Amino acid sequence: MIDKVQYSDFNRFLVSTGYVLITVGLLLPYFYLRENFDLQIEADKIQKLSPIAKSVITEKQKFSLCLIKIIPWLSITSILTGLTSLSFGGSRWHKRQKIEDDKITEEIS
Repeated sequence: MIDKVQYSDFNRFLVSTGYVLITVGLLLPYFYLRENFDLQIEADKIQKLSPIAKSVITEKQKFSLCLIKIIPWLSITSILTGLTSLSFGGSRWHKRQKIEDDKITEEIS
């Protein structure tokens, strides 16, 4: 696995960026689902809180509702972009590597 994003060659950059985007796309739902966003607080407990606390919890819940709609699209987009980058960069890298291998073979012969 690539430890860091490679900048030495454009094709390596595309491949390593693809890996990063795929990883982000897979981990994004996990990190979202780990957070509870105060959704499990009962309504009567919320009513007993101060107005500022009620407002904060309400805003967190609204934000969570917005994220529920956005996270799947972000994740899918990240994965598809990563796969595209990975396949395009890998394909170009493979072609160039074949040329380099042929040059080395000719030099040895």
